[in-house]
Amino acid sequence: MPVLAQQSAREMARLKRSAQAVVDDATFGAIEGQWGQTYGADADHLKTIDDVDAAVGAGFTSFTLDPGDHVRPVTADTAVKPDDIPWSALEDSENALAARYRDLTIDAAGAAIRMGTEQARRAAYKYGNAVAHAFALYRRLHATASYPVEVELAVDETEQPTAFEEHIYIATEMRRLGMTWVSLALRYVGSFQKGIEYVGDPDQLLVSLRQHAAIAASLGPYKLSLHSASDKFGLYRPILHATQGMLHVKTSGTSYLEALRVACECAPDLFREIYGASTSAYEVARHSYQVSAEEQRFRDAATMRDSDLIELLQDPATRQVLHV
Repeated sequence: MPVLAQQSAREMARLKRSAQAVVDDATFGAIEGQWGQTYGADADHLKTIDDVDAAVGAGFTSFTLDPGDHVRPVTADTAVKPDDIPWSALEDSENALAARYRDLTIDAAGAAIRMGTEQARRAAYKYGNAVAHAFALYRRLHATASYPVEVELAVDETEQPTAFEEHIYIATEMRRLGMTWVSLALRYVGSFQKGIEYVGDPDQLLVSLRQHAAIAASLGPYKLSLHSASDKFGLYRPILHATQGMLHVKTSGTSYLEALRVACECAPDLFREIYGASTSAYEVARHSYQVSAEEQRFRDAATMRDSDLIELLQDPATRQVLHV
């Protein structure tokens, strides 16, 4: 079903908008538009207990818990020590972790993913704090919500792609802690930037998604969530097939950009005002998203003819600025 009320906690804070206002605007918009069916309300990228409380108070039905700030980068040279892992918060121990993963193998679309103690320990180093924080948010949500809710976990806004072994660790540990969830947003290969097509090798992405989807089917089943999917039109159908339909797409901003196309043609001065506000806000906004637009590529709308303003919506750099 469509999710008509959706905004992240950081975006609400940036716009000085309340969680209640997001739900109310979507509700009255549905009434005005004579929408006669059900719809979802997603409190997106909740990072703190206060975020969860505000969303519950507003009656959101879907909660995207984002512990991404607690994910640690890991390389082949990273030395993992036992004290690096938050055993108490995870209700776990080093010996128990080793026993769980010593002989664990998952069939991921024809490829056998073998965990082993060392792989599990390194995954725990990278994602252990994140799982512990997500569990704390999850417990708060279920302690305060007096109605049925759905949970998504998001670790997509992080530096490194999520390896298959790390996916197995995240799902296994959440399930061990008693969490249930409907979708999981991983950090996939390539770059899902706002407002433009996918940046990277589509074939590599689809192979990776097939294996991640097989892991999700084995350990769930649950959907893979594709964040920042706006404008990725060429990939929607292949990704749907790669995940065998177990997919949650988050796309926002495309309809807004189409509305700006109307402004270019019918209210060019309004468009210039919006473009000016967007370029001024970009340096702050860009840190929340995967974007590549650089300021030296921005054009001056004040010197452009009205008929040329549409070019700002066709250029990838200024399209990203207007999107975020």
